[in-house]
Amino acid sequence: MRFGDRFRAFLRARGLTQVEAAKLLGMRQGTVSYYCNVDHAPRPHILRHIADRLGVGVADLMGEKTSVRSRIRLREQSPITSSPQPNGPFSTAAKNLKRRWKKKPHERDAIRHLVAVLFLEDAKDILAWLERGSS
Repeated sequence: MRFGDRFRAFLRARGLTQVEAAKLLGMRQGTVSYYCNVDHAPRPHILRHIADRLGVGVADLMGEKTSVRSRIRLREQSPITSSPQPNGPFSTAAKNLKRRWKKKPHERDAIRHLVAVLFLEDAKDILAWLERGSS
């Protein structure tokens, strides 16, 4: 599978348009479109930037099968830049998730499970964020 196909699949799985992805990645929409259509992966520093901003492992973007330990090691090697503040659909989704967490404690186990499955590498941070102020 081509890099562009995998990249496009990650964007689609997160419900991102190319314009939204461009804002999240700090790129122009045309650049995102280019990466959606290329056969080869971008340069390593750009690949790490994309992986960090999308919250996935570099190996996942490359289509490699790796263990959780390998993904963590790859993530630790990449320099983490400051994440943009969520806006648009992300901000709304985060606010709705936090509201549901606070108002429906009986659903917390299901939410914990979904967060763990969907956000393998960031699950602890997301759950800690949800726990803050929900007492």
